[in-house]
Amino acid sequence: MPIYLYVKTHNQTGLKYLGKTTATDPHAYPGSGLIWEGHLKRHGSDYSTEILLETEDPEEIQTAGQYYSTLWNVVESDDWANLQPEEGQGFASGKYHHSKRPGYVNPAKLEKNRQRASERMLAMSDRHWSKTEEFKANMSGNRNPAHLPHVKQRMTEHNPRLLEHNVEKFRKIFTENNPMTRPGVVEKISGKNHYTYNPTIYSWRNIRTGEEVKCTRLELCQKYNLDSSTVGAILSKKILHTKGWTLNE
Repeated sequence: MPIYLYVKTHNQTGLKYLGKTTATDPHAYPGSGLIWEGHLKRHGSDYSTEILLETEDPEEIQTAGQYYSTLWNVVESDDWANLQPEEGQGFASGKYHHSKRPGYVNPAKLEKNRQRASERMLAMSDRHWSKTEEFKANMSGNRNPAHLPHVKQRMTEHNPRLLEHNVEKFRKIFTENNPMTRPGVVEKISGKNHYTYNPTIYSWRNIRTGEEVKCTRLELCQKYNLDSSTVGAILSKKILHTKGWTLNE
C-alpha cells in the first residue's frame, strides 16, 4: 500500500502543512491536524498538494518526515500548521499505536499548543485576502459589484422571489402538490388514525362542575375542546388540570 509524504499549501493564505497519508488520491485528501483542519474550515478548502515521497516503507516515511520537519522547522514556524514533527505516526494500531506508549500525551491537548494554535489561527485570519486594503477598496461603495446597476437588474430578473408572477406560480404549485390538501388525507392521518393515538380509557373529573367521564384522551379533547398536549401533560403528571379537568384517581 503506497504511503505519501506531502506538503499542503493553502492558496489564499499561504499556510503550509506537512503530513502523510495512505489515501488513494493524496491530492484530494484534505490533510489533518488541529490547526490545518481549523484553517480549512475558516478559509475554505482551496489548497495545493506537493508529493515529497511515495513509498511502501513506513521507516522511509518516518526518516523523510523527520528530515523535512527539521529542515523547515514546521513545529515552531508560523508558516506551518504542524504542532509536532511528521514522523509517520499512525501506521501501527491497537496496543502498538504510538498513543499507547507510557507517558504519551496528545500534543494537541497541551495548553501551550492549544494557545499556539489559537494565536496562529488569529494571525492567519488577518492575512486572509479579504482583509487586504486592495480587496476592501474594490468592494466598498460603488465599486462593490452588487451595487452596479446592471448587476442589480440581473439579480432582480433571476430572483424568483422578487417577481410577482413567479410567487403566484410557486404558491399554486405548492398548494396543488401539498398532500394535506388532497381529499381524505387529513382524515387518514388524524384522530384515531394518527400514530400517537392512545386507546387507553381514563377516568376524568371536572373539579369545577363535579362531572365525571370515562374516555380516551382524544375523546376528552374533542368533546370539551381541550388542547391535546395539555391533556398529555396531565397524564405525565406535569400539571394537575386544564379547564377544570383532571385525572379521577
